[in-house]
Amino acid sequence: MNIDKFRNKKIHIVGITGVEGSAVLEFLLKHGITDITGHDFIKSEEIEKSFKIWHKGIGKIQRNKEFQSFKEDVNKIKYYFKKDYLKDINSADIIFVSQNWYSYSQNRILHDLKSKTPFYSMTRLYLELSPAITVGVTGTVGKGSVSHLLIQILEKAGKKVYFGGNDTWSDQVLDKLDEMKSDDILILEISHRQLLADFSKSPHIAVITNIFPNHLDEMPFADYVKAKFRILSKQTENDVTILNFDNPHTKEFGQNANSKVLYFSIKNLHVNSPIINYDQIIRAVKKPGDHNKENALAAALAARTLGVSEVNIIKGIQVFMGIKARLEKIAEIDGVSYYDDLKSTTPWATMAAVSSFPDKSILIMGGYSKKLDYLPLVEVLKTKVKLLILLKSEVADQLKRSVSGVEIFETDNLRTALEKAKEISASGDRVILSPGGAFFYTMFIDKKESYRKIITSLLPKESRSAD
Repeated sequence: MNIDKFRNKKIHIVGITGVEGSAVLEFLLKHGITDITGHDFIKSEEIEKSFKIWHKGIGKIQRNKEFQSFKEDVNKIKYYFKKDYLKDINSADIIFVSQNWYSYSQNRILHDLKSKTPFYSMTRLYLELSPAITVGVTGTVGKGSVSHLLIQILEKAGKKVYFGGNDTWSDQVLDKLDEMKSDDILILEISHRQLLADFSKSPHIAVITNIFPNHLDEMPFADYVKAKFRILSKQTENDVTILNFDNPHTKEFGQNANSKVLYFSIKNLHVNSPIINYDQIIRAVKKPGDHNKENALAAALAARTLGVSEVNIIKGIQVFMGIKARLEKIAEIDGVSYYDDLKSTTPWATMAAVSSFPDKSILIMGGYSKKLDYLPLVEVLKTKVKLLILLKSEVADQLKRSVSGVEIFETDNLRTALEKAKEISASGDRVILSPGGAFFYTMFIDKKESYRKIITSLLPKESRSAD
């Protein structure tokens, strides 16, 4: 690992309390690089609050411990907050930015600097400095599930695995780059925003689960597709690309890839790579829904490429019960099943959730629409939803205008939504929280009651346990 390019340089980190900024700071200080200036658009007294918001996926005890370590790191550098934000940024030799830096109006000066100052990101560090085999997983939906399923398969097979990237519910592993060996495996979940950053090296194995319209509030769909394709841009003939043949955009990527291309498909079985046994993999999938079959095929191809036997792949798939807040069954009350699908922030993800079951569900939705088209979802709701509960928001406004043939209940409160669901449900029903839009947590849960806590309160007193 060669980090000499950062020595004797004036380094500035923008968004230092965030997941990416704090991980980069820890990494640089660990390797004796101290000429660092940190920036964040917060008041100085809000450091702890901001850090803990950005690291909300980590347990409370661990989060407190990590904040204390972060505070010690910050005290070793120069830093500028709110009123002095981006002060002296013109003097930087290298600027580290977080994945969403370009969307904030206060960062206008950075757009001018980008043409003359090298910009780096956490993702670029992972790809350029990791001595391990890198596996990059991206896509509109499924990238988190594929990443975690692959981790489980590899660990069951005795491989040494590290995980980092876009998942804010897990600790980053930048500080462990110098521990990694050439036969270890580093799995990176990579968002479209992270792919917009400059980098000189692609993952050894790139997996693209699918591409659907998303983030249209940020960029045209054509640019979003191009951003996803960038994961392949630095691959060579010695690398591998794993693509969903059933998705027209990822299918097309295979025609322009420089690497060896492996396809997976549940609709065109003949295109599945012969290195996996399609029938055995599909039978091993325990979670319902075609999207979970696709995720299993993608992870199996990556695992086989990494030398894992089919027997171990099947074992890993059989015991995988999904990831937190991805169609996760969290309770059953009076015969009614409650599912947490909070990470579904697009209509496509919600379509997959309700389509995973043969009959109709009670569905709770709400959030920011990101200028997406909800009409495809509307058609699915007619056949898969018996009651649509909407939390007042852009998503609710879109669906109220276009949904017909489905009973709708609207509220501005998550507890009221769940009480309504419990009131009209009967044994054998299911209730699914699948927002279909962004910022549901911020709008309806943050500083209020969580979905799980409300459900716990609905349980009979003798059945309740601490949440």
